[in-house]
Amino acid sequence: MNSVARYYPGSSRSRCLPQFLLLLCLSVTPVLASADAEEDLSRGNQAHREGDIRAAMSWFQKAAEQGHAIAQLQLARILDIAEENEEAAKWYQRAAAQGNTEAEFELGNLYTAGEGVDKDLEQAVQAYQRAAQQGHADAIRVLAAAFEHGRLNLPIDHERAVSWLRRGVAHQDRWSMKRLATAYQNGELGLPVDSQRARDVEAGRIPPLVDNVNLKYDDLGKTLVK
Repeated sequence: MNSVARYYPGSSRSRCLPQFLLLLCLSVTPVLASADAEEDLSRGNQAHREGDIRAAMSWFQKAAEQGHAIAQLQLARILDIAEENEEAAKWYQRAAAQGNTEAEFELGNLYTAGEGVDKDLEQAVQAYQRAAQQGHADAIRVLAAAFEHGRLNLPIDHERAVSWLRRGVAHQDRWSMKRLATAYQNGELGLPVDSQRARDVEAGRIPPLVDNVNLKYDDLGKTLVK
């Protein structure tokens, strides 16, 4: 189950692929192979758009087995929705190993929930951070909220929450803009009340303050390092 909804609103994802359909998809005779993983991915995407999950999975798996990171992500998502979490985790891990930020984020969700992998909040935080440091908006939101509220076994640390929000603003993430603007408006998260800055941040008229934006955290976000 996607766990990001526990950290900020509007992010839940329905999982409605029937189990019997997944089993059918996995058991059918594969469609003819293509030597081109990119072509297999394209065919998989087309089949998925047309609602043919059976063919989509077959094409995605062909491309995934050739090392195509996006195909690995697409296959993992279908398996994840079907609650085939161990298989989903395997393909997310392979895509994440190639630097796919969406796979890193989804892997963080699995580690947070203990689905398909042992529950491990340290691994979850590491996955979220790898994605967030590359500008993944959802991962930035999760970390900002975690430091604000003391989730994911992290300490409450408003300075670090603000740093992640500023990173989100730098990437034009509307949720980060809204949360940081509210903090300035109300004097939250250790920030001074500054209505003008709140309006500017929410409207995206000025860049965020740059202190700490370019800093990275260690594995658990406990120590700031350049």
